[in-house]
Amino acid sequence: MTPQSGEVPPPGTPRPSVPQAASLQSVRFALDEASRAAKRIEDGAERAVILARVAVLRWRTGDAPGCTSTLATALAGARNIEDDSARALSLARIARAQAQTGDRQGWRATAAEALASITPGLADEVRLSALAELALAEATGGDFTGASAHAEQLTDGRKRDRTLGAIVSLATSAGTFAPALGAARATNDIDKRTHCLASIARTQGEAGDAAGVTASVVEALRTARMLADGFDRTVHLTAITRVQVATGDRQGAARTVAEALTAARGAEDNSDRVFALAHIARNQQRLGNLMDPELLLAEALRAARRIDGDGCLASALCELANVKAWAGDRVGALDLIAEATAAAKRDAADDGYDWHAGDIAEAQAMAGDTVAARTIARRLAREGGNDGWLANICDALCCGDAVGEAVATAHDIESARARSQTLVQVAAHQARGGDPDGAARTGGLALAAARAIADSADRAAAFVEIADMELAIAAGRSLS
Repeated sequence: MTPQSGEVPPPGTPRPSVPQAASLQSVRFALDEASRAAKRIEDGAERAVILARVAVLRWRTGDAPGCTSTLATALAGARNIEDDSARALSLARIARAQAQTGDRQGWRATAAEALASITPGLADEVRLSALAELALAEATGGDFTGASAHAEQLTDGRKRDRTLGAIVSLATSAGTFAPALGAARATNDIDKRTHCLASIARTQGEAGDAAGVTASVVEALRTARMLADGFDRTVHLTAITRVQVATGDRQGAARTVAEALTAARGAEDNSDRVFALAHIARNQQRLGNLMDPELLLAEALRAARRIDGDGCLASALCELANVKAWAGDRVGALDLIAEATAAAKRDAADDGYDWHAGDIAEAQAMAGDTVAARTIARRLAREGGNDGWLANICDALCCGDAVGEAVATAHDIESARARSQTLVQVAAHQARGGDPDGAARTGGLALAAARAIADSADRAAAFVEIADMELAIAAGRSLS
């Protein structure tokens, strides 16, 4: 069921921005491929989840009939799942998809079915996962009271806080700050609560709610000061500073970033101190250059020199090299990488160098030494049977604006699933950088990789990821 004509979707429901029909061809092709692959998925729960994702994307293309048909298929399949736990999870996820597409009556009815499937006999982990999914469906549909009530029933502290954090994000996106603040305050983990409050403040600033920003920043600062770990406190204070800069409160920002610097200097050990100082330096451009990043990096380097242990020194030097490369000082970055490499080799009794080789390769990629980075990543992939390092190198190459090298490196990834995922990320980077044509070409390469995936569930998931990315490009907006 789709929203009736004239019906206003619930808060937070994204309105589909429909690009020109010609630009949607690749999106719809990918969704058709995902649907075909989904039909071959034997596991009913996996099939329902994929179809729910396809339905949301069809709705975003303006294909209301396709969305309705796909959701009906997903729902019928989910109802036939014999296992209560799998059925409950599947129904909750479908309810969330219905809420995302503005189907008020549909998501409430499906959520009720999901709740009925959460029987007392379910294992705790399954029951909690189903309740968490149900809470997210309710929050997506704008029922933040019901969502928070179900989140509060989660006895697993991490799952509870993670679900409350997601409710904060959904409420904030809908511009309903009172329930967002309520969910943030209900979060027990101080680190998570601080992050949520800073996120709310940022969105309030974007909405022009000056009084709300001030109150949320004060509350976020209060919770950040409760964090015992100097690095964590630095990260959150820096995030709050960005909010203050964005809303024009430069005096408040100067005080907060000074407090972040004090927290960084007070970190328990030299490694944490290096990473905390590097974090402030990396963010200086977004902080309105309230501090000199070179002075911060010099102080961080002095702290690195005091680190006990060559392995920890190598990691710290790689981090500083990344910051230098990010700031455009590639020569300085390569010097630090050479020093990190020497430290890593000193730390290696036998083959211990490989413990740090991945970090060194990523730093090399950021600094523009792509040949060395790809050489190390290929060797690590060959010897360890893991494509993860090659994917990481692709990401680092994108950060260094070496997109062509990133695409070439992606071709070295043996797993078709991992290769498709990596190419989607490269295409997303191109889209964010304002190169939709390049992103479309890379998306075509991702499609080719997805066609080579043998497993039906992985194949369907890959085509869904490609469709999501292609739709963002077709709609003329950057990816988040």
